[in-house]
Amino acid sequence: VNECLLRNGHGPCQDFCHNTHGSWFCSCRPEAKLAEDGQSCEFLDQCTINNGNCSHTCHSLMGKEKALKVLSAKALIFHLFFIDFCVAGTAFCDCPDGWKLGDDAKNCQDINECDETEGEGRVCAYECVNTIGSYQCVENLNSNEPPEDTQILMTTCPVGFTFNSATRECEDVDECREDNGGCHQKCTNTMGSFYCSCQPNFIFADDKITCR
Repeated sequence: VNECLLRNGHGPCQDFCHNTHGSWFCSCRPEAKLAEDGQSCEFLDQCTINNGNCSHTCHSLMGKEKALKVLSAKALIFHLFFIDFCVAGTAFCDCPDGWKLGDDAKNCQDINECDETEGEGRVCAYECVNTIGSYQCVENLNSNEPPEDTQILMTTCPVGFTFNSATRECEDVDECREDNGGCHQKCTNTMGSFYCSCQPNFIFADDKITCR
């Protein structure tokens, strides 16, 4: 008897049914694992596995409603076509301000705000200097007129970066160097951010920091 012929080929399984001689067994789609009952599937939080391969922020999608809540406004339009096909267990990557998601949908790339075609038009009254995740406006030293721009000689950097007064550039902060980034086991530094992960045979607790 081929038990897998029942329920349009699912048989007694939630996802996939495989018929064998005198028996059968179940399997699940890649983003899920087989439950203890041997038939049901439990979806995995993809963000707990190498941060979902995201360079910055990973969001786990447990359905369209949750996806809409966690998506930032700037990423919403880009991902709307994708959300309609989301299923529980999948994940997507997001970037902080001053960054944009690359073509691989995993790695964040710096936005050159000084490029009028890439940024939001002219952002400085005089000279604009692009920095990682941000930009700086430089005063026109040849003019006796007061500068119109309010962001003259910016020395502030986005979160995850520190200002180097010698090079006058924003440099990445390695959060993992201090107290292992607060991670229980593994800490991986990325450009402007970091993420925690667990050793083999361990899984994340709800805080996404502690491994058990």
